[in-house]
Amino acid sequence: MSDLITIGGLQPFTMIDYPRKISAVVFLQGCNLRCRYCYNRSLLCSKADKGTEISFENLVSFLEKRRGFLESVVFSGGEPCLQRGLKEAMSLVADMGYKVGLHTNGFYTDVLTEIIEKKLADFIAIDFKAPFSRYEEITGVAINKEEYSRLADLLVSSNIEYEYRTTLHNGLLSEKDLFEMADWLIAHRIDNYALQEYKHGNSFDQKLAFSFGVSLSNLLYDKFKNGIKNFIIRSDSDANSKKLAA
Repeated sequence: MSDLITIGGLQPFTMIDYPRKISAVVFLQGCNLRCRYCYNRSLLCSKADKGTEISFENLVSFLEKRRGFLESVVFSGGEPCLQRGLKEAMSLVADMGYKVGLHTNGFYTDVLTEIIEKKLADFIAIDFKAPFSRYEEITGVAINKEEYSRLADLLVSSNIEYEYRTTLHNGLLSEKDLFEMADWLIAHRIDNYALQEYKHGNSFDQKLAFSFGVSLSNLLYDKFKNGIKNFIIRSDSDANSKKLAA
């Protein structure tokens, strides 16, 4: 049981990782991508740094003590779907009475299809990294557009709460890229989408230039706002959050 999943970190309290729920976030070790802007570099390898790994038994003990306070547990990463024990871990946490959230890059469509069809998650957030033609440039790995799109259609029709999201570094994604991404989101009836401000820090690409805020043209902002029912810009800066269009 202790090695059911490899946990690289735990955030004991958050109100932003699962909509309207007080949550804990479990960061699973390992990722198939090498996104240039990734700031969770310690989670990329399959093994946690010495002294940082948390056993699943210790996670369960923590969650038992938080009953009645925490409402949900979010499995994040890294990429959680890399881990064979993910589905069992999600089921065990659900059996404890918690809502279960999942943050994923959407590459492991077979795993995600089973999670959706068996209703193992109550909320799923999927990264939409870039236009499909630029995925390899941004993440280091090409993506199967057809499989990713099939997964989106399944999720939208599933009645599971979901969100698609994009981390925006102004030097990596152009307005043309974002228009192309908006077209795909609208075509697949995505109702929940967030543009996230790039977080500065220990990025995987150490040469990545400084990028501040999310600034969209009025035309692009209107396309997102009018085409997607619940479109938000997620920013750490209150000043920037008031300047959505430029």
